[in-house]
Amino acid sequence: MNAQEIILNQKQKLATIIDKQELAAGEDIFNKELCLLLAQSSAGFELALNNESSRKHIDYLLEIEPNGNIIPGTEGKSIGWDRHSYACLLQVEKELHMTDPKDYTIHKKFTREGMINRVMKERQLKAEKANYSILWADNIYGDHVLYNENGIRYKVFLRDFENETGYSNSMDSRLNKLGTTKHIMYAFRLLKEDKSLFKRLEKTFPFIEIFCDPLNDNRITWFYPHSLQEDEQLFISRYFK
Repeated sequence: MNAQEIILNQKQKLATIIDKQELAAGEDIFNKELCLLLAQSSAGFELALNNESSRKHIDYLLEIEPNGNIIPGTEGKSIGWDRHSYACLLQVEKELHMTDPKDYTIHKKFTREGMINRVMKERQLKAEKANYSILWADNIYGDHVLYNENGIRYKVFLRDFENETGYSNSMDSRLNKLGTTKHIMYAFRLLKEDKSLFKRLEKTFPFIEIFCDPLNDNRITWFYPHSLQEDEQLFISRYFK
């Protein structure tokens, strides 16, 4: 039995044992894009779920038993099925559909480079199909305000126009260590396609940015695409060599 069949069987079971309102609430959480798949293996799926009120994320584990049942858990403890664990299940189902259903099995393994390539392609595909709206800042770098199809609001800052990296206040941006998200990809594409928009926006990077670089194991680094003044060069060389 492959992973998609396991997910489908579990959904069918839950339809008979969970209150319909709880299922609907879980679907609403999923539709708001508050779940993020972190890792997957033959043992199960690890996810993070964003708490809308506290803006903190909760780690969830959907463990696959030998008989095909899926047991949800958090903080090392097994829990019952509720709206949150059901939303995680829907997110897993969605992620699995992004892979080739004919080739995918729960035993498939990826190298680190292969995994990065896979998840980047997934986000690119989502960005191409998305229908977001953006309130552009006065500067090409941001902060731009993006609204997804469900009206959820995100702030997007574009850093490197050559490599198309940036960050946003989404949970995916905080956790994925890719330096980009589907929201960032979407914003870069629109800004590069709309020549008149690009021309009218300010193009000076607004500050020397000191940040934890997700592409370098979150080590502290700096970014500034223009020439540095002498005192700025001294500061950078003193602390960053």
